[in-house]
Amino acid sequence: MLYFIKSIKVINRNDKNVKVKCFDGWQITINGIIQLWTIIKDHDFQYLQTRRINQDSIENFFDSVRQQGGNCFNPTLI
Repeated sequence: MLYFIKSIKVINRNDKNVKVKCFDGWQITINGIIQLWTIIKDHDFQYLQTRRINQDSIENFFDSVRQQGGNCFNPTLI
């Protein structure tokens, strides 16, 4: 997939190549997954579930930490 994304050319109406930022993001993500796999396969992992690689659990954790403080309708600077 990485080679395919690198090979995509987007051309505008004036027949000029246009750089699409999301393609760069996809390449960074794919390279990160490849690097992660090279690290964890040395620790006897047989597969990598990419659907489990997200930041939802971290966001949920910090959300619960924020909720422990309660609501403050009159916040102060201190």
